[in-house]
Amino acid sequence: MLRTRQKLGKYRIERRVAEGGFASVYQAMDTIEGIRVALKIPHPHLLTDEMLADFRSEVRLMAQLEHANILPLKDASFIDTHFVIAFPLGERTLADRMQSRMSLRTVLGYTDQMLSAVAYAHSHRVIHCDIKPENFILFGDGRLLLTDFGISKVARRTVQGSG
Repeated sequence: MLRTRQKLGKYRIERRVAEGGFASVYQAMDTIEGIRVALKIPHPHLLTDEMLADFRSEVRLMAQLEHANILPLKDASFIDTHFVIAFPLGERTLADRMQSRMSLRTVLGYTDQMLSAVAYAHSHRVIHCDIKPENFILFGDGRLLLTDFGISKVARRTVQGSG
């Protein structure tokens, strides 16, 4: 786990914002660009060759998807011994936002943005496989961006699924 104020390349860690089964997400300051970013860093004890291949696959998928409602990739690289994926920093997740009341207009606006992101990914033959409120990040301008393509699948001919 990284510590507050720890330097990681050009990034200065400010705080951990999320913890998942495979990675942690940190808020950090990009000391060169002067902006705050989100850094997704796989847990070191899980970083096998297979897991690293999965994270590289996620990066490659995200780099292909340019859409107003899909979180863009800023950078992916090795810094020291860490594989670091950098993204723009949002305000909170849709799951966090859902803890307070929303107008019908807001709900319909979010729904439209979610469907737009998923439809765009599908049009590029990418199936997300983990659509949930925690994987949508809300930004200050009201935009909702889909993230975490870690277990996405690239559709070949047909996709069989359930759920």
